[in-house]
Amino acid sequence: MDCKGCEYDVIHEVNTLKFFDIIKIEYSGYLRGKTYHELKEVLEDLRFKCRVWAHNEYALKIGLDEHGILTCVKVCEEMLR
Repeated sequence: MDCKGCEYDVIHEVNTLKFFDIIKIEYSGYLRGKTYHELKEVLEDLRFKCRVWAHNEYALKIGLDEHGILTCVKVCEEMLR
């Protein structure tokens, strides 16, 4: 998902997101005064395990709270045992 700030709206479409096993989001929280934590919380509630990483120099410059990539993989039942 790369939609320049709208990821904070799309992430609340949980009925759609639950059909995916892997979700990768380029987040631009600086455009909305937000951080990746809101995105991560919603996805973790849907049983995803997430990792945040920098994909360019801009992400490193302004910080991962406001810009970067969030890659999440759904945790299957077998992994929980």
